[in-house]
Amino acid sequence: MGLFLYFCFMKLLIQLTRILLLLCVIAFGIKWLKEPDVWWMLRTGEWIMQQGEVITKDYFSFTFYGESWINVKWLFEVILYGLERVGGPEFTPIMQCLVYGLLFIFLEKRYRLNGQMESEAAWQTTAFTLIGIIALIAIEFRMLGRPEMISHLFTVIFLLVYENYRKSPSAIIWWLLPIQVLWVNLHEAYGIGLVMVVTMLIGSFIDRYFSKKTIDKQLIIVSLMTILAIGINPRGLKMILHPFEIFSQVGLNKYTIELVGFTDSLFWRKEAYLLLVFFILSLIALFQNIKEEKNSLKQLILSYGSGWLGLFVLFFYLGFTAYRNIPFFIIFTTPLIAALIYNKGLSLSKQLKNALLTLVALSLIGFYSLIITNTYYKLTNRKATYGLKISTKSNPVGVADFLQKLSLKGNGFSDYLTSSYLMWDLRPDFKTYIDLRDLDIFSKSFFDNYLEISGKPELFEIEDEKYDFNYAVVYSAEFDGLHHYLDRSEEWEMVYADNVAALYLKRNSRNTPIIDSLFSIQVGTVFNQSKSIKTSNLALSISTIFNPLYDESKADYIADYDLLGAIFFNRIRDYNAALYQCKLSIKNRGEQPVNLALLGQIYLSLSQAVDKSIKDQVLGEAKLTYTKLMNQYPKESAGYKGLGFYYSAIGDNATAVQYFNRSNSIEYDEDVARLLINLQ
Repeated sequence: MGLFLYFCFMKLLIQLTRILLLLCVIAFGIKWLKEPDVWWMLRTGEWIMQQGEVITKDYFSFTFYGESWINVKWLFEVILYGLERVGGPEFTPIMQCLVYGLLFIFLEKRYRLNGQMESEAAWQTTAFTLIGIIALIAIEFRMLGRPEMISHLFTVIFLLVYENYRKSPSAIIWWLLPIQVLWVNLHEAYGIGLVMVVTMLIGSFIDRYFSKKTIDKQLIIVSLMTILAIGINPRGLKMILHPFEIFSQVGLNKYTIELVGFTDSLFWRKEAYLLLVFFILSLIALFQNIKEEKNSLKQLILSYGSGWLGLFVLFFYLGFTAYRNIPFFIIFTTPLIAALIYNKGLSLSKQLKNALLTLVALSLIGFYSLIITNTYYKLTNRKATYGLKISTKSNPVGVADFLQKLSLKGNGFSDYLTSSYLMWDLRPDFKTYIDLRDLDIFSKSFFDNYLEISGKPELFEIEDEKYDFNYAVVYSAEFDGLHHYLDRSEEWEMVYADNVAALYLKRNSRNTPIIDSLFSIQVGTVFNQSKSIKTSNLALSISTIFNPLYDESKADYIADYDLLGAIFFNRIRDYNAALYQCKLSIKNRGEQPVNLALLGQIYLSLSQAVDKSIKDQVLGEAKLTYTKLMNQYPKESAGYKGLGFYYSAIGDNATAVQYFNRSNSIEYDEDVARLLINLQ
C-alpha cells in the first residue's frame, strides 16, 4: 500500500509541476497593457470588420493617406479586435497567455520525442522544467501582446512536425500547409517558415547522400506545396517574395533599439547573456554523443539531420543580429538543452531525482508568487505590472480625453509614440502625422525628416507650413528639444501635460478663445495626474482568478505627480514651472532626498539662464537646498554630489573635488568619477 501511495504521489507531483510551469507562463502574459502597437492594430481590426474587406491602403494618416499598404497581420488584428469586443482592450493580452501556453506544451512534446523510458518520467519532467523556467525568463521580455507571438508558436510547431517526421515519416508533414497559410496572414515573420521549408528540403538531399537512402518524394511535394501555400492571402503569390522586402525594411529601420545586434552595447542585457548561455549549452548537447573526431560531422548529420543543423546556424544568426529575435534561438534550443540535462542526470540516485522534482515544484510556486505580486518585475527592473488593465503610465489617455473635450479640428502633429493610442481612442476622425506602422506606410526619407525635427526643432516650422498643424501632441519622456521649442514659441501654447504626453495649441483665430478660456481657470501649471480607466469585469475577474489577492487599486504605486511635473519642466528648461511643481511636491510629500535633490538641480540650471544680477541669489538657493539635503540625509550621496556641482559652478574646484569624493564614497557614480578626473 505504501509503495502504491508513493507512486500516486509522484505521478501527481509530475503533473503538478507541469501545470505550475504553465501557470507561470500564463502569469507572465497577464500584464498591464502598455504596448503602443496594439492600438493601431485594434483600429485596423475594427475597420476590417466594419468594411468587410482586408485593408490595402492607408486610411489612418493624413501624410500618406491612400498609399498602398501591405498589411500582413490583418488576421491577427481581427482576432485582437474580437477579444477587445469581449472584454475591452485590457483583455487582449489574454491572447499571449494562450499562445505561449501552447508554445511550452509543444516545446515539451519536442523534448519528449527523445523517447526516454516512462520509469524516468519524474526526471524527464525535472530536466525540462529547469530549462523551461530559464527559457521563460529569457523570452518574457517579448511577451508584449504583439503578433510576433504567432511566429514564436508556429516556429515551434514547424520544428515539432519536422522532428516527428524524421523520427517516423507519416502524413504529419502535411500539417505544414495549413500552418503556413495561417502564418502568412498573421505576422510578417512568416518568412521564417519559408526558410525552414527550404533549409529542411536541401538538408534532406544532403542526408540522403550520407545515409544512402532514396529521395523522400512526400517531403519534396509537401515542401513545394507549402511554399505555394504562402500565396493564399489577399496579396496572392507576390507574398512569396515579400520576406525579402521586409528584410530590407529591417535593415533600414534604425528607429528602435529592439533591432540592435550583438555588436551594439544596448544588445547586451539579461536576455542576451542567457542567449549566450543557451548557445554554449546547445553546442555541448550537440557534441555529447560524438565518439570519433574525424567523423564528427557525419555523426552530427546522422543524429540530427543536416537540415536541422542548418536551422541551428540560422536561428543562432537570427538571435544574435537583433535583440527582439533572441526568443527564436531560445525556443529552438530549449528541448536540446533539456535533453542534455536529462542525460547528465541519469546517473543520480532515484531518491535525489525525486527530491529535485519536489524542489523544482516548490520553486515554481515561489516563482509564480514573485510574478503575480510584481516582485519579479521590480527585482529585474522590468517596466511591467501584473493584471489585465490599461496602463496610464504609458498610453496618452489624458491627452486623448482632453482633445475629445476640446473637439479640435484640422491636422495635428503627433509623435511616433503617442499617435497609435490617439488613432484608436479618437476614431474615426483622427488621422496621424506618423505612427508605429513604420516603413510599411511611411517612407525612409519621411522617417529621417521626422527624426531630424526632434533633433532640430526649428525644422518643425517647415512641416507646419506644409501641413498647417492646429495642435501638437508630444511624448513627455522624450523630444526635449521640440518641447522646449514649442513651450517658448509665441505661436504655440502648452495647455495640458502629464507624465505621458503634452498638448500644444497653435495660437490662431480658432484656438485663441479656447486657450484664453482654459487659462482663465488655470491654477499653477498645466501638469495633471494621469486619468484612470475603468477595467472591464471580465479582465478584472481573470486577474483575480490567477491572483486571488489582486487589488487593482494597489497594483501600482501612488506616483508623486508633482515631482513628475517638476522633472518634465526641468528637462524642457521651463524652470519657473519646474520650481512650482517641485515646491508643491515638498509641500505635499515632505522634504525627501528625491525632491530636495531635484530642487537644487533646478536652481543650478536656472542660474545659467537668469540675469547676472540675480545669478548669485539663485546659486545661493541651490547651496542652501543641497546643504539641507546633506544635513537631513547624511547617508545619501545626492547632497554631497549637489554641493560638488555648486562649488564647480562658482569656480571653487578644490572644494568641489572634496564633495564629489565624499559622494562617490557613499554611492559610486561614473559621471562624477569622470568629472573628478577633469577637475583634479
